[in-house]
Amino acid sequence: MLKNPYVLPVTSQPNQTFKTVIPLGARNVELTIQLSFREVAGYWTMNLIDKSGHMLLANLPLFKGGNLLYQYPYLDLGYLTVLQMNPNSAEYPGAGQLGSDFILVWGEDDG
Repeated sequence: MLKNPYVLPVTSQPNQTFKTVIPLGARNVELTIQLSFREVAGYWTMNLIDKSGHMLLANLPLFKGGNLLYQYPYLDLGYLTVLQMNPNSAEYPGAGQLGSDFILVWGEDDG
């Protein structure tokens, strides 16, 4: 179960960069997020950069189904998932589907 969900303000613009503050319990994590649609491969990737400008994760594929940060517990960044909002859409977000048919939700993992 996901506690304190926060929906990231994403759109289907193919290359986007924005700063955000993720509320994780008693702390707020400042991140720069870069999203890119990989045209040839047909999927989205994400880069996570901390407030000091250090790359935390590069080219994380955005596929639905579970915690995208599961492999990186040492980063202590909680839970990030891709949620499918339109049941008639594809298995993962395509070029024009991020922010509408699929959303990115961040929160705390209570499990």
